[in-house]
Amino acid sequence: MKHWDYIIGAARPFYAKKVLITGTESCGKTTLTKKLAKTYYSSWSEELGRYYSRDYLGGDDSAFTLEDFDRIGYLQYEQDMKALSSANRVCFFDTDAVVTEFYCEIFMGGKKSPRTEAFVDPSRYDLIIFMEPTVKWVDDGTRFLGEQAERERLAKVLWDKYESYGFDMSKFVRVSSSDYFERFNNCIDAVEKLLRS
Repeated sequence: MKHWDYIIGAARPFYAKKVLITGTESCGKTTLTKKLAKTYYSSWSEELGRYYSRDYLGGDDSAFTLEDFDRIGYLQYEQDMKALSSANRVCFFDTDAVVTEFYCEIFMGGKKSPRTEAFVDPSRYDLIIFMEPTVKWVDDGTRFLGEQAERERLAKVLWDKYESYGFDMSKFVRVSSSDYFERFNNCIDAVEKLLRS
């Protein structure tokens, strides 16, 4: 990191630190990811699946098929690689293939997408920030899981999914404060620690 300015552009993606912001819906992930990227003057990759229904299915969530989740997994990977190519020391990711597979099972009645699972890579990220559902649920028109007990249950399901896929759980930082400013500062502390390591 100290010698970043001397690394040629084509090689930088191999050295950039990769930070995943994950969690269930309405935990402030997207806003937080953008703020972190701006704070570090770097790139970020948005959660493509969030807008897939609107852009490809006419807003009809009931029209999802397994092939749609295959496509989301692939398009997300492409978008992630594009963001990584322009990273400044650290790149932020608003989702990953585990989250895509998590929503696939919700929408498809428990069925899995093997092609989406192929993009799951437990060694990919240097830091994973897991946002707990402790902030108020906001209905932005794309969300549907607003009951607090259900939010907490699904957060545990997602956490268990990372464990079952073999992720190194020591790379995770759980952010549970209900205060947005404190959540942001918790994330900054975790990223700073990563960049110093």
